[in-house]
Amino acid sequence: MHKKFAAAALFMSALLLTPAPCASAAFDDIDGHWAETQLEAAVEAGWLTGFEDGTLRPDESVTGAQAAALICRILGAQTADPTDYTGWYAEAAGQAVHLGIIAPGAQLDAPITRGEAFEMAAAAFCLDAGGDGIAALTALGIVSGSEGSLRLGDELTRAEFAVLLARITALGEISDSTEVDGFDGGTLWLSCAASGEVSLKNVTADRVVILSQELESLQLKNCDIGELVLAHDGESELRVQGVDTVIIAPGCSAELSGSGFEAALPGDGASVTIARGARADKIEVTGKNCAVEADGTVSLLRVLGADCRVEGGGVRELYLRATGCEMESEPSKLTDETDYGVTSAAIRLEHPALIAPGEALSAYAELSGAPDGLECRALWYIDGELVAESEAVTGEEDSFALEYPLDYRIGSPAEREVRFALEYTTAYGETQTMQREYTQLVDSVDESDVERVLELVTPDYLGDYTTEWAETHDYEPYEKEIWVNAKGYESDTQYLIWVNQSHQRTNVFEGSQGSWKLIYEWVVGCGRGSNTPQGVFKTTWNQVGWFTYDYDVRPVVRFKGGGYAFHSRLYYPGTDILKEPDIGYPISAGCIRMYDEDIQWIYDNVPSGTTVVVY
Repeated sequence: MHKKFAAAALFMSALLLTPAPCASAAFDDIDGHWAETQLEAAVEAGWLTGFEDGTLRPDESVTGAQAAALICRILGAQTADPTDYTGWYAEAAGQAVHLGIIAPGAQLDAPITRGEAFEMAAAAFCLDAGGDGIAALTALGIVSGSEGSLRLGDELTRAEFAVLLARITALGEISDSTEVDGFDGGTLWLSCAASGEVSLKNVTADRVVILSQELESLQLKNCDIGELVLAHDGESELRVQGVDTVIIAPGCSAELSGSGFEAALPGDGASVTIARGARADKIEVTGKNCAVEADGTVSLLRVLGADCRVEGGGVRELYLRATGCEMESEPSKLTDETDYGVTSAAIRLEHPALIAPGEALSAYAELSGAPDGLECRALWYIDGELVAESEAVTGEEDSFALEYPLDYRIGSPAEREVRFALEYTTAYGETQTMQREYTQLVDSVDESDVERVLELVTPDYLGDYTTEWAETHDYEPYEKEIWVNAKGYESDTQYLIWVNQSHQRTNVFEGSQGSWKLIYEWVVGCGRGSNTPQGVFKTTWNQVGWFTYDYDVRPVVRFKGGGYAFHSRLYYPGTDILKEPDIGYPISAGCIRMYDEDIQWIYDNVPSGTTVVVY
């Protein structure tokens, strides 16, 4: 028999926070540190090394790579998935991907947040298979908030991460052996080094966790285990006599034999088979897209996760509270308390076959077949981006229209994916979604459109010196977007302003160079003749107003070095009575006169340094 355990303090000290080891065991930068005791123990155990300059840097933020490498060392990870990572942490990153700790391609060089670190640690040690890892850490007392907050968005230091893992591993012990004889404690983790046939004898534990490995069989003798968590690779046939509850982690599967046990599938994509001749007292499924095969007997099956598949005829009683359940055969007793909500609804979409440049995307959705009185959310997506949403009650509002202006730039897509979704949340928290989508064809902008618009736009005033002309004449919005994007204008802020003198309009765009989108267009009054200079300028500073003996204007946003400005129309001094109310044609001495609400928006929202194009 071979037995190999590592105490929690030892595994906490497995902190490899840098690829460059330092031979010195003394680190001056931890003297007097709040975690000095834990860090010194780690160094003395030989698991924690520092940087080449002889420091541990405990207060630096831990990066994703450092955190992943540390966890993989603690768990003795040996199998690595192929990845594109390079450098000192390439192997550890592949191991972390294999363990499911990180997603393939995750950014590992940057510091991680407290929330990301908590989730990574909880997933690595299977503290809540398929559930909320942060909630599990909180319930176990491993993490606690400050003034009611866990500060999940803040970064975590390396010392804090070390203490976090120390608290987790203090819950029990870790073994890399395939044969364990004798254990009496809280949690026993069988690490990634274990594989093939695993034997547990004389084990009394609140929880045994079998981590990612090629588990083929599990032999239990004289064991008393509260929870057996299976987070292993592949399929396995396990006799679980002496286990109260078997927990199948997300994406894992197992065939169980024995009697008098329960099973739980809390995560998505898990599956369990009750072998012929075996008997499970209860199986509870809370994950989605799970599978239960009852070749043996299942006294009670509770399905709370959507889209579960139930095969075999061994289920005696089924409690159902989830949609999309498929049953191969009818159980002896069925209790269906499912809120089917919008699952019976049908959605019909209407839309034009082709949208010409300048036209908004128009679509219409009609709902039928849903029960009345369901409080839902109606959502419209274009190319996966949510562009419109509203609250709706079925039976009162069953039709939904979308009018959305599209970008018309060179290279804009000729096809747009449009999706309408209706979401409903059941009384027990399940979110149901019914949706339909279609591909909208768009007559995209090409070089001929650009050439036409560049020839069309002129700085010369084209009107008849009336406000009415300005209100009824202007370029099309898509033509304005084509023009500013084709001209290649850029700005130091998210906004770009174009004062078009030909139509006496100020146009505000949002975005960046080559991707400007028109958000506002206002009638204005520019300078008479050539009093408003043409060119590309920047906004400089703002004033609440100019106040003279002859008139007041307020507010004021200066540009062109401060010599010219956007401001309101002229008021009699000290009053709210307009002295010169006219607008919409060349009227000023050079500044841009605007309606009060329009200049107020620029004053409130446009930062200094914003590009102003006068043309």
